[in-house]
Amino acid sequence: MGQNFSRHFAANQADADSEEDTSDLIAAQPDTRIAENTETCLQFLRRKLLNLFCCQTCERKKTRSVDEDEGITSNKVTKEDEDCDTEETVTINDVDVETIEEIDDELCIEDTDGEISYLDFPFLVDVPSMSSLRTSLTMIIMRGLPGSGKSTIVSKLREVFPEACICSADDYFVSHGVYTFDRARLKDAHLYSQDKAGEFCQNLANLIIIDNTNVKRWEMAPYFKTASQHRYTVILVEPKTPWKFAVDELAVRNTHGVDESVIRARATDWQVVQPHYYGWFLNPADSSLLLDLGRSWLEKCLANKEFYEDFSQFSNRYNLKSMLHFYSREMMGKGSHDRCHCTSRFIRKGDPMEGTEEVDMCGQASCLHITGFVITPRTFGARIQLTAGQLSVYKQDDTEVESAAVPAKPRSGPASQPPTEKATCASLNAAISACRPSLSTEGDRLERLSGAGPLVGRRAHITLGCADKVRPVQTGLDQLQVLRAMEQPETSLDIPGGTLAGFGAGRWLLSLDRSVEVQAVFSGGF
Repeated sequence: MGQNFSRHFAANQADADSEEDTSDLIAAQPDTRIAENTETCLQFLRRKLLNLFCCQTCERKKTRSVDEDEGITSNKVTKEDEDCDTEETVTINDVDVETIEEIDDELCIEDTDGEISYLDFPFLVDVPSMSSLRTSLTMIIMRGLPGSGKSTIVSKLREVFPEACICSADDYFVSHGVYTFDRARLKDAHLYSQDKAGEFCQNLANLIIIDNTNVKRWEMAPYFKTASQHRYTVILVEPKTPWKFAVDELAVRNTHGVDESVIRARATDWQVVQPHYYGWFLNPADSSLLLDLGRSWLEKCLANKEFYEDFSQFSNRYNLKSMLHFYSREMMGKGSHDRCHCTSRFIRKGDPMEGTEEVDMCGQASCLHITGFVITPRTFGARIQLTAGQLSVYKQDDTEVESAAVPAKPRSGPASQPPTEKATCASLNAAISACRPSLSTEGDRLERLSGAGPLVGRRAHITLGCADKVRPVQTGLDQLQVLRAMEQPETSLDIPGGTLAGFGAGRWLLSLDRSVEVQAVFSGGF
């Protein structure tokens, strides 16, 4: 039976083997061949497996030519490939066979054609992250030298997100499908790309992709500003290819004919670009819901006489409407007035790059769990309980100590009004409508804890508002201060849906019975 099956399969396979031009490879493996008239089923299967490995070995050594300057490959078999000599071997069922080149599985994705692509970005492989990009306001800013693989990533983004809007200075030089570069018009080309990005933002396109080399930070600054003005989350993306700074390789791979000397100069000018901070960003719809939810919980707390009296004393306000507007977002940084975020790390000027965990996680969507609210004379914030995965990129100082002194009473009167929206910017209501909300108040039931919980991650929070002239960074310090006193509250009150604990000096912690859950995307604040 094994002999008949072997003969039948070998006859059908002969044509395929000749088409793939691998007959010479099979012939080069006499030690793995067994005469058909004596082989068993097991031996036959071994032989076929060896043939398959040989074919793959040859395919791995095919010379790559570059498409669109970024590492899309086409197979060109050379004389060297026909020899297909390899040195590494492995043992399969006691038979030594030649192996394919080792590849880092964490960095590479093999497509259906057997080609290697460095495309394992969260927004290309993680379903929740892909869904988030489709239903939020996101601007992906590409950067990379010619031939580094940038266009390969953009091509995959086009495939996964066909509705995405692409902005590129190269488009300026395309006429009737023909690319004709003119260095004298390069400035006009970049202005064209920037104006196009502004139009897409104005029209509230959910995903905008900036496809330029962006060697220095100033080249990206106009896009950072536009994204901030229009409430977009920015994801900065660089290729993961190992040759992305190998000038000789880049000169061969890029198809725009960029000279090696030009690439070398641009590689020398390459600037490491870091955000002002990393964190998890909510889309405008979820941000609006969270701010409204925080205000409703504050109103519930004010229904309690003891809390009401304490709040009116430190706020110098004596009617409900005025109290609810005691905290404002006037001091929030640019781009944060209408969008909430939870900071994982502040980056100060001169700080070195700290590994790749943060960069690798950029663009990944995950669920933030809100377990309560911290209310003080200076700040109003939502307390976040981070997951183990989120803690892997959390680098805030959870031990920082700050004075507990209560600031002087602010002057009485309404809070400052938010800045008027520019005529070129879509309205907040329109931005909210362009996004899909995810916030849910029916999260997991929370246990009543006597202490503050683990130290790591204790500072994680979302600033909902600050008192007049108080900076948002104060929210985390106030939360640490409250949690250090959590074991000895001066007051403990049950209210519908949670427990309100007072610690003196106007400091309160509202612990929820059920967590509030909301989707957020990890990225940088530029």
